[in-house]
Amino acid sequence: MKVAVIFLGGSSTQNICFWPSYKRCVSGYYHHFVFIHRNWIGVDVSCLGIPDHIYIENKIDKNGNDVPHGAFGGYRKYFHKYKKDYDLFVFISDDVVLRRGGWLKVIVDILGSNDKLGFGASQMFHAQPPNYPSHIRAPFWFAKTEALDKINWEFNSDHDGEIKIADQLTSAGYFGVQVGNKLDLGYDSLDADSTHITCELEKKFFPEKKFIEKFDEKEFDIFRKILKDGDLSNTIVKSRLPHISDQNYIIDLEPFDRLVYRPSLDIVKKYDSNYVKNIYKDIYVYERYIN
Repeated sequence: MKVAVIFLGGSSTQNICFWPSYKRCVSGYYHHFVFIHRNWIGVDVSCLGIPDHIYIENKIDKNGNDVPHGAFGGYRKYFHKYKKDYDLFVFISDDVVLRRGGWLKVIVDILGSNDKLGFGASQMFHAQPPNYPSHIRAPFWFAKTEALDKINWEFNSDHDGEIKIADQLTSAGYFGVQVGNKLDLGYDSLDADSTHITCELEKKFFPEKKFIEKFDEKEFDIFRKILKDGDLSNTIVKSRLPHISDQNYIIDLEPFDRLVYRPSLDIVKKYDSNYVKNIYKDIYVYERYIN
């Protein structure tokens, strides 16, 4: 599978978050790198020599106009420019901290396990009215070219793209999964205020990681054990954001590897029902593995 990583390095945040982790966490899979800058704002040019094969693009044109709709606008534009050359695209923003060795290989292996498994993310969330609808988070997501080429990429802002992209891919006939346990593939863990609910989850269970150290997969057996033990009454993590409030970190956050994107559940049941496992109520995981 030919893979391109489209990286939006629009600020100096990249020098604190992404690049140190990219050096620290070997990808495990050969890839080409599309580096999107914004008039070189915050770019340490020495980093451009790190990827083996790199294309450099300016998100701001010669007239000073930025590609509209934020990061998602950039993802859309450069996917269409490079789509003929790659089978899989990984989209990463500059505030992501990678947290696992072999992070790209595991993405390729999982998405390669089924033709209809078309997309995924390091973090996905399911509808909790009156909050956000089901969606995959923008900082770190990925999809097959054939799936992305069947959608219209319709959105009117960066956040709108984040909310809509997974449902557009589902409507195109593909199912999606979360790769990792919300924490251990990579996410924007060094967010200035660490206000995201997953930062609170990491703080609760893994304070020694300091939002930057690598994880070992076995460390996440703890969540399966909590679920197996069956007492979910005290499994609460508190958010500092009023529109999020308290969350049950098993039922609401669903920190399980290969968590199926719930709106796409009917698709995976149709094409690969033998590998779909219901681990609790509406929580489903996809357990097909490639040797």
